[in-house]
Amino acid sequence: MTASLVRIDYQGMPVNFNEDGWFNATFTAAHYGKRPVDWLALDSSREYITTLCELLRSEKSSLLKVRRGGRGNPDATWFHPKLAVPFARWLDVRFAVWCDLQ
Repeated sequence: MTASLVRIDYQGMPVNFNEDGWFNATFTAAHYGKRPVDWLALDSSREYITTLCELLRSEKSSLLKVRRGGRGNPDATWFHPKLAVPFARWLDVRFAVWCDLQ
């Protein structure tokens, strides 16, 4: 993951991506009063991630990254771009459609 961030505005909420398309799931979920860990605990999410890993021939660790904050910054979970829309659907349907259109 690279350090450069791209911010795209969704109805006044900045959505943070890095230049490779990884997004800050913690920050985005907080806007909706939710946590990525709760989405990751769902059977449907686990099944989606397992299937995606099988088809990509990769490990779960290649789709999720937890970045420790340090220096007063909060920890953040970053998701692979292929998880953006499934995660967004759980957060809010309008946000999911917006993600589909990006």
